[in-house]
Parts: sequence; C-alpha cells; structure tokens
Amino acid sequence: MDCGGTKGDWRFVRQNGSVSVIQSKGFNPVLHSMWDLEQIIKSDLPETDEKVDAIYYYGAGVHGDAIRHSLSTTLLKLLKADYVEVNTDLIAACRATCQNEEGIVAILGTGSASCRYDGTGILDKIPSLGYIAGDEGAGSCLGKRILQAYFYREMPENTQTVFEENYTLTREEILENIYKRPGANSYLASFANFALTQKHDLYVESIIREEFDRFVRRHLLKYDNAKKTSCHFVGSIAWFLQDILKASLDQAGLTIGSVIRKPIDDLVAYHTQQN
Repeated sequence: MDCGGTKGDWRFVRQNGSVSVIQSKGFNPVLHSMWDLEQIIKSDLPETDEKVDAIYYYGAGVHGDAIRHSLSTTLLKLLKADYVEVNTDLIAACRATCQNEEGIVAILGTGSASCRYDGTGILDKIPSLGYIAGDEGAGSCLGKRILQAYFYREMPENTQTVFEENYTLTREEILENIYKRPGANSYLASFANFALTQKHDLYVESIIREEFDRFVRRHLLKYDNAKKTSCHFVGSIAWFLQDILKASLDQAGLTIGSVIRKPIDDLVAYHTQQN
C-alpha cells in the first residue's frame, strides 16, 4: 500500500494474479495515532477470509525505528500477515520509477523530496525541510506563491480576474487556516490547483518555472554525476506540469526520466518481479 496524509492506495494481489483496488482515508504517523490507522483499516478495507502472506507499506511520515515498529505491530495484528515491511514514500518513488536501476528520484506533490538511488537503496539525500522552510517546487510552495501574488497585488489584471472567479478569500480566512487549523500544508497546496488549470497564463507559468528552477538548483544538481543520470518524478505536481518541469531540467543540463502520478501500480509490478 501507498499511504499519504490525504488518502491511501491499497492493492490486494492474489496468487492467481488478480488484483483488488482499494482506496482509504489517508494516514501519517506524525499527525495521527495508531488508533486512527486501526479505524481506517476496519472501516475502509473489506473483510476477507483470505490469508495475507506479506504487507508492503509505504507512507509519508515514516521516520525512525519507533514509528516503523508501531506501524509493523499494528499492521501485523490487524491484517494477520506473516510478514510486513515498512518504508518511506521516497523509497516507494524509487522502486516505482527505477525498479532495480539507479537514478535520481524526486517527489513533487503536496511536498517535495529527492534522493540518489542505486537500485537497492538510497545513496544520498538532500534533507526535506517541510512546507515552512522548504518544499521547493511542491504544491504547498506553489499555493503559497499564488496567494502572495494575489494579496500583494502582483497578479496581472486578467490573471486576478480569473482567480477571483474561482476563489473568494479574506486575509482572516487565510491566516485562520494556516496558523490555527491542522493541515496547513494541504490547505496551501489546494491553491496549486489554480497553477495547474492556468499553467498557460504567462504570469502563472513564470511562478511555476521559478519554483521548479529552485528545486533543480537546490536539490537535483547537488547529487554526484547529476548530469549523467536520469531524473525520475512521482506526484501530481510533476505529472500535470511535466512540460514546464522538463524545460527546467533541460536548461540545467539534466535528463528527465519517467514521470508518474501515483506509484502504487508500479510498486505492484516491482514486488511481483521480486517474488
């Protein structure tokens, strides 16, 4: 399974090759408790008498041995599997895009992250500093840039008109959602939808390009032999804006590899080949 803070994608793969597709509510162990995960499994996964041989869990917020242990224990107890493996969403991106080959791999979704992968594990990783101090190129940063442009009166008049046709916002509402309510990163990322739908607007395109250029400069170019290694991407921002993303990589002398929106089905292929 691949689980983010908003939703989880599950695949149940049987011995005969048939696959059940299940979507659940999201889970992040940094933001939620194991009780929350238990309720998600009980409410969103169908009951079955079929034996579960192995669980491969990939998710946001998988940091440290304590979280891995808690996740493993909870999954083993609830799904009664013989084996469980818990990994980060970045490892999911690596296995989905590279399979067993080497490459530079990045996530560009609500947040951003990157690493250099050798086909089996992560060799090097620029730290991700989250939506307040980092997340260059991600939905949270794009959304923040769109809000700044609107409230600071930097949008051209035609772009502003389109924005106001889609959103009715006040400063108080913005501050309430960012500083007083949970999920500020997802709230900011929701305004990236404006960038996705208006990417052909020259002003909006310039914002997107600036963010991608920053991500390339601060992350991808830092890896050894970056210009001799393909760069692969996972996430909705990379997927829907891959034409602008490719232009940023081309200018930096980097080669774009595979770009996928969700890793789950490529992860099924990875584990099927391993077994």
